[in-house]
Amino acid sequence: MIGLSIPIIVPNAQLIILIGFCTVELCTGAYRPSIGLLRSEYIPNEVRSTTMNYIRIPQLILIILILSFHFSLTIIFCIAVSMMFLATICLIILKDMKAPVQKADLSKTKVSVGQPPAPLYMTEQSQINVTDINSQLKK
Repeated sequence: MIGLSIPIIVPNAQLIILIGFCTVELCTGAYRPSIGLLRSEYIPNEVRSTTMNYIRIPQLILIILILSFHFSLTIIFCIAVSMMFLATICLIILKDMKAPVQKADLSKTKVSVGQPPAPLYMTEQSQINVTDINSQLKK
């Protein structure tokens, strides 16, 4: 947010604007792999592409509106900074929310118990005759 607000605050300082844009790119470079990991953990594979496409629709509408009205660069940066500020507020609110815990109703749960597998020590093995071993050792 600070990196994108630099062109608004100091529009003629090119080196400071470059540093601000490099900061934005650094943050974006850390964000993309992180959100990809979170996406794979929280959104099931069967609905991931559909869910992500529905999430992109408001973003695409906003891009079309900004490009069709021919806003100046200052207004575009103000819009971007205000949206990042709004996202930060949403992040702070959502951070403290916990998912509701579902209690299992054990009275309706059916458990079928089949034949358990035999342990290794109960499997059939060739019998060793101790008297044969003792006789061989004496020889």
